[in-house]
Amino acid sequence: MPSTPIESAKYNATIDDLVADANLARPVVAGGTGATSASAAQTALSLDNKVVYAAKSGNYTALAADNNAVHRYAAAATVSLTAAATLGSSWHYTVVADGGALTIDPNGAETINGAATLAVPNGTSATIICDGTSFFTVIRSSPWETVGLFTLSAASSLIVTDQAASRFLRISGFLSQSALGIIAIQMSANNGSSFDTANNYFAQSIAGSTTTPSAQNQAPTSGMLLTDSFGSDASSNTPITVEMFEFNQAVQTSGFSKAVASFSGIRKASRMSFFHTVSAAQNAFRIINSGGGTLTGTLLVERMRG
Repeated sequence: MPSTPIESAKYNATIDDLVADANLARPVVAGGTGATSASAAQTALSLDNKVVYAAKSGNYTALAADNNAVHRYAAAATVSLTAAATLGSSWHYTVVADGGALTIDPNGAETINGAATLAVPNGTSATIICDGTSFFTVIRSSPWETVGLFTLSAASSLIVTDQAASRFLRISGFLSQSALGIIAIQMSANNGSSFDTANNYFAQSIAGSTTTPSAQNQAPTSGMLLTDSFGSDASSNTPITVEMFEFNQAVQTSGFSKAVASFSGIRKASRMSFFHTVSAAQNAFRIINSGGGTLTGTLLVERMRG
């Protein structure tokens, strides 16, 4: 230890210099993270070391760098996903549809929730998670999941495949047809390679217009009737609601439909209950006009897994 005032002054000066040198060599850190700024500390403390928000207004391809990103889409768009093997297991990404419906399109033959694409309706969001080979979405509070919003223009049919996970299905919208006929659904157990066109569908109906509604058993038909046996005039705009139950189970699929069709210029409301006599798990269906005409309109298809 120094013994004189001069030596003490020299000693203290040396200590001060050492402390100053040490502080210069040691970076200032924030939040106990080792980061050298407040913003870097926020990043280091956040999930996956980053939380990225961005607004989008058109089609986009989600990249590995978008892990844990939240992108708000202000218009309808297709969000393509980079190959699952490139993104890796646990990669996750949230999309917000805030201006139009989104279509999530995995790479090549990869799937999301077991399907080729996923529809995200306007006003909703979805968190997409990669397991290294495919993608799935986080289960939301509502058990109903959108399969797709389909727009038909002079189409011979609407075919919906990849529904092996769908226990319950719901269809709603409007259809117009080019020729008088009955709108019906046909089932497939081989994902649309073929459809059951035999008379394996039974239905009961209650229908009427300005008169008292009448009930009747329908003769076996080659499809589940969505409008009564009277059919619907060409070019009439027919609102339809359909629900099907136990679709992917090895039992008879059953359900009901409601429609307001125009027949001979008179609007006629009908309610149908139906079942498919074949006890087999179904995974696809198609909607047709039994009169052979084309279909035009918009249908929303939703499902509940089970």
